[in-house]
Amino acid sequence: MKDSVKKIPLRYAYQKIILNSRGKAKDYVVLSVNHAFEKMIGLNRESILGKRASKIFPGASTDQSDWVDFCGTVALTGVTQETIRYVDFLGDFYKVTAFSPENEYFITVFQDIASGEAEEWRCCRKLTEATGIRNDIAGTFLAILFERSPEAENHAERVMDYCGLLADKLKLSSEEKSELSLLAMLHDVGKVGVRQSILRKSGPLTDEEWKEMRRHPEIGYRIVRHTTDLMEVAGCILAHHEHWDGGGYPLGLAGEKIPLMCRILAVADAFDAMTASRAYREAISVDEAVAELYRNAGTQFDPELARIFGDIAGRYI
Repeated sequence: MKDSVKKIPLRYAYQKIILNSRGKAKDYVVLSVNHAFEKMIGLNRESILGKRASKIFPGASTDQSDWVDFCGTVALTGVTQETIRYVDFLGDFYKVTAFSPENEYFITVFQDIASGEAEEWRCCRKLTEATGIRNDIAGTFLAILFERSPEAENHAERVMDYCGLLADKLKLSSEEKSELSLLAMLHDVGKVGVRQSILRKSGPLTDEEWKEMRRHPEIGYRIVRHTTDLMEVAGCILAHHEHWDGGGYPLGLAGEKIPLMCRILAVADAFDAMTASRAYREAISVDEAVAELYRNAGTQFDPELARIFGDIAGRYI
């Protein structure tokens, strides 16, 4: 999955659906785009941000209402959709992935497709639906996150490695290890719905900014819960900031009511957060980080997992 993430050419836009008096989607407002999206449509962000699509692309397509319906379904249900669309004013087909970080908001990602792939995609769509949306959906989510927060990629890869060490020590099954690796890569995917100014802030966050940041488990859960291939980790994405003593968020789970995968991730995630330098603070040593894990064992962390990881870190990290 890591290789596929790096290969995705990102063109994405973040939008809010506009509803009519009957609650049906009638238009949408463009809130944010990246530079690749600007280049694709030939307009700069100043000319499109805060404006309705119907004003930006008047008469751009004869099936504009169909496109708005498509976007409205994603924004209101939270179900990730993937389709091939011909964009007439660009004169080409694009593979479009659309997903919703929160109700009434949606992100569309446009990717190039090879010649002839549009027809092939339509022919095999029923087969892919039978087995669920493939891992390229996860790659799309991660590519957006990694562009918005560059340090997130290295963090996810290190957390996956640390989770792997714990999984080996705990003798998890191959299926459990696969689920844990997927969770490690996707646990912060909800940050695609957090303002980039917060993700890239060089200093400590304010209380209001922390309030927004703490929503990322719920946003991540909404994004992945309807994607068949990712459904298995949706609940763990929601619960990955729960604490052993019940003081975490957003559900206030405690002890073994917190899924094992979340308890493993919590230790690995915190260890990496402490031992990796950030713009606003220096990293601490492995020994200092292990001491901090021990200090918070039984409150933030599963005490047995904190002990096991501390032993692993002392030997192998």
